[in-house]
Amino acid sequence: MRIRTRGMFLLEGREKFFVRGVSYGPFRPNEMGEFLPGKEVVERDFRLLRELGANTIRLYHVPPAAFRELAASFDLRLLIGIPWAQHIRFLDTREDRKDVRRRVREAAISMRGAPNLLALVVGNEISPQIVRWYGASRIERFLRELMAEVKDVDPEALVTYANFPMTEFLELDFLDFLSFNVYLHREKDLRRYVARLQNLSGFKPLLLSEFGVDSWREGEKEQARIVASTASAAAEMGCAGTVVFSYTDEWFTGGHEIEDWAFGLVSRSREKKEVFDALRDAYVRPQPPPPNPAPRVSVVVCAYNAERTMEECLESLTTLRYPNFEVIVVDDGSTDATRAIAERYPQFRLISHENRGLAVARNEGIHAATGEIVAFTDSDCAVDPDWLTFLVNRLLSESFAAVGGPNLPPAENHWIPEVVARSPGGPTHVLLTDFEAEHIPGCNMAFWRERLFEVGLFDPIYRTAGDDVDICWSLQNAGHKIGFAASALVWHRRRATISAYLGQQRGYGHAESLLYFKHPYRFNFLGNSRWLGRIYSDLGAGILGRRPVIYSGPFGSGLFQTLYEAPSSLLRHLPATLEWNLVALLLLLAGGLSYLTDFHLPTFLMAGFSLIALSIAQAIAVSFQVDVSELNVPRWKARGLVAVLNYLGPFVRAIERNKVRMRGMSAVERIYFPKLRQRPDLDLLRRSFSLSYWNTTGVEKEACIAEIIRFLKPRKYPIIVDNGWEPWDVSIHRGVWVRAEVRVLVENHGGSDRQIDVGVRLRQTGLSKGMMAAYALVGLIAVVGGIHSVAVLAGAALVITEAFLVHQAYRMGRTAYHAVEITFQSLPLDPLRPDKNLEQPQG
Repeated sequence: MRIRTRGMFLLEGREKFFVRGVSYGPFRPNEMGEFLPGKEVVERDFRLLRELGANTIRLYHVPPAAFRELAASFDLRLLIGIPWAQHIRFLDTREDRKDVRRRVREAAISMRGAPNLLALVVGNEISPQIVRWYGASRIERFLRELMAEVKDVDPEALVTYANFPMTEFLELDFLDFLSFNVYLHREKDLRRYVARLQNLSGFKPLLLSEFGVDSWREGEKEQARIVASTASAAAEMGCAGTVVFSYTDEWFTGGHEIEDWAFGLVSRSREKKEVFDALRDAYVRPQPPPPNPAPRVSVVVCAYNAERTMEECLESLTTLRYPNFEVIVVDDGSTDATRAIAERYPQFRLISHENRGLAVARNEGIHAATGEIVAFTDSDCAVDPDWLTFLVNRLLSESFAAVGGPNLPPAENHWIPEVVARSPGGPTHVLLTDFEAEHIPGCNMAFWRERLFEVGLFDPIYRTAGDDVDICWSLQNAGHKIGFAASALVWHRRRATISAYLGQQRGYGHAESLLYFKHPYRFNFLGNSRWLGRIYSDLGAGILGRRPVIYSGPFGSGLFQTLYEAPSSLLRHLPATLEWNLVALLLLLAGGLSYLTDFHLPTFLMAGFSLIALSIAQAIAVSFQVDVSELNVPRWKARGLVAVLNYLGPFVRAIERNKVRMRGMSAVERIYFPKLRQRPDLDLLRRSFSLSYWNTTGVEKEACIAEIIRFLKPRKYPIIVDNGWEPWDVSIHRGVWVRAEVRVLVENHGGSDRQIDVGVRLRQTGLSKGMMAAYALVGLIAVVGGIHSVAVLAGAALVITEAFLVHQAYRMGRTAYHAVEITFQSLPLDPLRPDKNLEQPQG
C-alpha cells in the first residue's frame, strides 16, 4: 500500500505513518556496479534495522528490483534519491536539462508500482552558490518540472526534495511534503528551527530527511544523546518522521571511501554503538509521546443548529489518543437534530440551554469543566487523533496561558464548499514568532482554566464570532503569552453555500465592530485589525502581500539563509475596506457616465476595473485541494466564483462593520466601557473636547503625560512629545490624515489636592489639507474651463474626502478619549465632582 499525505501528516491507509528512518549507503560499488553490499550483508543489515524499530531506509541511488523486494520482505519503506549532477551548472544547455529530466523519468519508471516506495527525492542540497547563480525562481521552476516528470509516469508516487538551511528560502510548495537535512546538536536550537520549518511548510508534512553526529569527534555517548533527543523532539513536535545519517560508518561518495568520520549507528564491522540502543528507545515509543503526567483536559464543543457536521465532529473526538480528557457538548438552543446527535455519544457530557450566543456557551463549558486545561473546537471541525497531545505538550513547554493550532479545510465532494474554502475571510492564526501567537482561532485553542477566570471569561456580547480575538487580546493585555503548536491540527469545514458564506462574513464584520469599541487601539485608521504578527493562511499572502526578504550572508555563504517576512502592509487591508470598494464603484460609474458626455474619462474606467481586477488575480492564483473538474464543474466557473467571493466577502464584511459602528455606538459603549466615568465637554466648532479629574495624592503633570504615552506606545501609535516649541504637550497621530493635540493642566488646590484638566484638539495633517485644496483647485479650473463633468467629479471627491476626514477625526477623538480615561484610572484620578473645594489655596 502506498503512503499518502493529508495535512501535515503521512498516512498508511487510515492510520498515521511516522517515518523512523535510517540512511543506507552509498557503499563501494559491488560486482554489478550497484552502490550496495552483497545480499547476505544486506539481509543482516535489514534484521538489525528491524531490531532498531526502523521502518524506512533512505537511499541515494535507485536500487535494483531484487533489493526492493528484499526490503519489502522486511517491511521497510524506501525513500529513494535520484542522483544527477546538481553540484555543477546544470541549466546552461537544453541537453543538460533534458538529461536530468531523463534520469528522473527513468527512476520513476523503475519504481512504478513498487508498493513499499515512500517517495522519490528529485534533488538533494543544491549548492546555494548554484542557486545564487541561476536565481531561486529558476531553480524552483526546474524542480517543479522534475516533479512533473515523476507524476506523468506514476501519479500516485510521492515526490520531495531534500533541502537544507543554506537554501531555506526556496519556495517548494508544489512538492508532496517538505524534506530538510538539519544538523543541529543543541535541542533548543533544533526545536526552534523545526518550528520555523513547520510554519514554512505550507501545512504539509515535514520530514527531517538527514541528521546525525560524528562519534569520532563528539564521542559515542554524546552521539547517542544528541541523536535520541533529536528523534524524540521531532516526534513530540509533530514532524512526519526522521532519517538518521547513517546506518553504518561505511560511506562511499565522489569515487572515494570516506574514512575520517563515523556517523553510523553501527561500525564498519556492524558492531552496535551506544547510539543504536538510544535511538531504538526513541523509535519504539509512541509517536507523538503524550506528556507524563498528563494533566486533565476538558474539551468543550459549542453547537447551534449543527446537524450537518455534528456527527463527524463527535466521532473524531472518540479517536483522541490523549490519556486524560473529557468532552463537554454545549447545545446552545438548537432547533434541529444537533441535540439528538449528541445524545448518541453517552460518554460525552451534554449541556442544553436556550440560545444565548457562542461566548455564553463557552462559559457554560468552562464552569462545567473538571480539567485544569479547557480546550475548544467547533461543531464543524474534526480533530486529529493527536490534537490534544500536541496542544498540551506545547502548553507545558513554556509559561503560556493558552495555545492554539492551525485549521485546514478538508477536501469537499461538491464544488461550492470547495470554492468557499478557497475564498478569503476564514479563521486563521496570527504569529509573533514561530512559537508564540498573537491570535489563535476559536475552533482550535486551549487555555489554563484559571487564566480564563483571571480575565473574566468570554465576553457575552460576542454571540457568533469575535470572542476568540477578544480573549486573546485580554490575556495579552494582562501580560500573558499565547503559544502555537503547528501540528495540533483540526479539519474545519467551511460554509456549504454562498448565502451561508456571506452571512458568516456579515457576522465577522459585526464582531469586528464590537472589537473596535472594546480595543480601539488595536485597529488601524482603515478600521482593520492592526496585527503585530504575521497572518498565516492556506490561501497565501495574496496579491498585495509582500514577498519575504532573504538573508544570504556575505557572498551568499550564510549557513542559515533565512526568509524574513516583511511587516504587514497597509495595502493588504485596502481591498477589505468599504472605502476601497466605494472608490472602485465610483470610478467605474464616473468612467461609464463620461461616455454620455463630450468629455471621455477612460482613465477612471480603467482605474475602477483595476481595483476589481485584484479579485480576479486572487482567483487565478488560488490552487484547489481537489481537481474541480472531477466535481462536474468547469474550472473557469469555479475560479469565476472565487473571484466574485474575493470581492463580495470583504465588501459585505466592511458594510456590516461600518453599519454597526454608525448605528449602535452609544449602546455598545455603555456595554464595553462601564468604567469610562465621564462624558467629555465637547466644542464641535473647534473640534476639541476636555476632561477634568480630581486627585488627592499630589500627582503632577509629568506623571499624567507619561501614563498616556505608556498606554499608547505598545499600541503602535506615532507619538510626538513637545520639544519646547509646540503649544501642546503630546501629539498623537492616526495614519496620515488626522492627529490629536493633547494639553494637560494641573491646578494645585492646597496640600495634595490637584485638579487635572486634559484638552484634546483634533487637527488635519498637511497631507489631508493639501488633498482638499487640490480637489477644490481642480474643480475651480474645470468650472472656468466649462468642463462640467470634471467639476462634478472634483466636487464629489471633495465631499467624500471631507466626510472621510470627519470620520477619521471622530475615531481619533475616541482613541484619545479612551487613552485618557483608561490610563488615568491607574494614577488614580477621579472625575471632577461639583462638591470639590475649588477655592484658591491660601498661603
